[in-house]
Amino acid sequence: MRRAHGDRGAGRDRRLIARAGESHKAHPGDGRKFLLHLTQAGRDRLAEERRRRADWLGAAINTVLDADERRTLEAALPLLSRLSAHLHGT
Repeated sequence: MRRAHGDRGAGRDRRLIARAGESHKAHPGDGRKFLLHLTQAGRDRLAEERRRRADWLGAAINTVLDADERRTLEAALPLLSRLSAHLHGT
């Protein structure tokens, strides 16, 4: 993680945040922190990136796996979801 030094560093951080599609405000309980919120542009970029990744993975699955292997993978999805939920604490 990069630390901002002086106004120039903080300015660069603000410009980076704006380009990334996020807005920020000071943390209410700790002035050293700030809260990030996705703007509509950021949400759109995130949705597009997720769509691209899903297309990429789907193409790889269809190219590499045969029909039986795709069915096996599909049957394993509930197990993978449980593992993911456990790892992410949900």
